[in-house]
Amino acid sequence: MLKLRKGEHLARTAEQHGRYIFIYNNLQTNQVVYSLDRSMNVGLTLPQATRRLSLTNQQNHRALKQIAFVGKQTVPSKLRKDVWTPLVSVTFPSPPQGLNAYRRLCELRKLHQLSWDVPGNTSDALPPKRKPKLIPEPDEKPFDKTKLRKRLLMDEKAYSIADLASTLVWQENKGRETQEERTKEAEALVEMEQEQVTKEEAKIMRLAERAAAGELTQGAKAIAKLERRIRTRRVSDPTKEKERLKKTYHDIKSFRLLMDRMKEAQTAVQMQEAYVAQGASKTQEASEARKAEEAQEAAPAQDVTKAQASAPAKAPVSGASHAGDENDVGTGENNASTEEDAAKKPKVLELARERAAEWVAKYAARKASCGRHGKLRELTLGEERPVMTMDGVRIQWADVRDAEYAEKWPEAVGHEEMNYFRHTAPHPSSGPKPTLTEEEEEQMEENVTLDGEVGEESKEGETEREGEEGAAEREGEDQEKPLPKQKRRRSDLLGVNTPRVEQESRPQL
Repeated sequence: MLKLRKGEHLARTAEQHGRYIFIYNNLQTNQVVYSLDRSMNVGLTLPQATRRLSLTNQQNHRALKQIAFVGKQTVPSKLRKDVWTPLVSVTFPSPPQGLNAYRRLCELRKLHQLSWDVPGNTSDALPPKRKPKLIPEPDEKPFDKTKLRKRLLMDEKAYSIADLASTLVWQENKGRETQEERTKEAEALVEMEQEQVTKEEAKIMRLAERAAAGELTQGAKAIAKLERRIRTRRVSDPTKEKERLKKTYHDIKSFRLLMDRMKEAQTAVQMQEAYVAQGASKTQEASEARKAEEAQEAAPAQDVTKAQASAPAKAPVSGASHAGDENDVGTGENNASTEEDAAKKPKVLELARERAAEWVAKYAARKASCGRHGKLRELTLGEERPVMTMDGVRIQWADVRDAEYAEKWPEAVGHEEMNYFRHTAPHPSSGPKPTLTEEEEEQMEENVTLDGEVGEESKEGETEREGEEGAAEREGEDQEKPLPKQKRRRSDLLGVNTPRVEQESRPQL
């Protein structure tokens, strides 16, 4: 049962592996460790090389392996809770983007560790309280530059925050470039598909013409002839006969494929012609019905014009109305022609699109096939990766003022304060630290002061009561406990008369 629960947990976390990056900081040396898990499994020592590593030890080992050895006592033997504290947690929109950022952060940190330069005046790098004196006193130890160099190399906090900002800026620019490339590739693929559709449409029309010319019957006769040749073959030379049979079967297969294509094209053209004829008849009926309606509407207008024929000014009006009727008829004819053109977009075009889609799929499959290694594999796998974007990137800080170590952050990145924690970083889904109003802050301060006063009074009362109770217990013990037997002194044993001092009672504490 435990294994099943562990497997379910691993299956749930595997989907989100790499989406969150947790950065821990050493409070004493400012060393930094990147982790893909909330917990670094603090308290586990480094495993021996001969012992098999468990999952938790592997995680702790990976965290400690990030720390570079720059001198004695610079790499701890284990991770302590009270020394390592969460610095920042980053949430990415997708796990691949988070893994890419994690790899880039590790590479930048390695670059800082390998290419460094101590400033000319090393005393400038120290805090004001730790600056060495230019002229040391005779009793004072000389200033150790090796320790200063170790301190400078271990101080990675500012570098890591600047690296995080530069990584996010790089991802933003890279995502923009990738998006532009994807759009260009999609547009080129659409143009290629349209060209292939026109080519396939022309092929279908040619095949239909060949089928109408009688090549279907000729193909059937050729297939029958080849099959008859196979049945009545004579084996003279086995090697040559095998090649002949192979060629004959290939010819039969190609003939049948060509005939199937011809039949398919001929059927598509016939369906297209029937569809066009049906659409033309419908458009003709619609135009005739429209003309009849217009004639019925124009009949009363003609009667009115005949009754008012004596009025000369009305003649241009009737002409204008007649011209309008002609324009209406013209628009009706144009609509009919557009409907016929739309009806002519056919089954042939549909078939051409299907074949073009098959061709594009074969082209994509041929392009995507690659080996296990090489540049082609990198390009193919690079196309499958999602486009990196800053939408959804959120940074939670233990101290928001640490963000000032970076010069520039992407505008779409959200910054917020990390929720309450003790030793382990909280889960990013828990949200930011809740903000308190002024009234709540004042109430909290009052509660803290009251709790402190009450606590001091209670502590004083408890100490007094404990003192009284202890004194009473000791008095009771002295009264109840019998006195021990007095031991005989050495002088008594030797017979020497020495004055005996009475035992005084001990003072009560």
